[in-house]
Amino acid sequence: MPGTHDSPPAAPPARAREQPAGGVDLHRRHHGPRGRPTAGDDRVHAPVSPRAGVTVWGFRRKRILGIDPSQPTDLDLDLREQVLKITWADGVVSRLPLPMLRKECPCATCRTEREERGRSLLPILKAAPAETIEATGGHLVGNYALQLEWSDGHNTGIYDFRLLRTLADAQPP
Repeated sequence: MPGTHDSPPAAPPARAREQPAGGVDLHRRHHGPRGRPTAGDDRVHAPVSPRAGVTVWGFRRKRILGIDPSQPTDLDLDLREQVLKITWADGVVSRLPLPMLRKECPCATCRTEREERGRSLLPILKAAPAETIEATGGHLVGNYALQLEWSDGHNTGIYDFRLLRTLADAQPP
């Protein structure tokens, strides 16, 4: 009929999605508001049991012009063993001790402290902390880096994959 306005059909009710262990909805985390994958999202996040203290991130990469060795295919953050295991695109497998990563934290504060210690003619040694600082978690930052969280609350260091590859290559065999 002329002059009448048909309203669009009502959207179907939203399906209830089961919350995974740990209460994080991984589907929402890697998908847009309508449940569709976000553009350029090539991450697969598969948390392993929190009791195991291990989180694994897998990556699917399609490269036309060869392999970029600084790109990981798998990251395995083992909080129990305090080690980050990385499988790189060129097949190399690296094991980086998390305490070493803390010492090499790339945040502005830690970098400035390292530079000041290096310039000092009379270095003043700080007392060792009473407790051991351990990694307590981590998450991916975009498609280029890993951000670690530490038991003392520090979490501003973003370890890009090129830095991790440089640190891995500098490790003794």
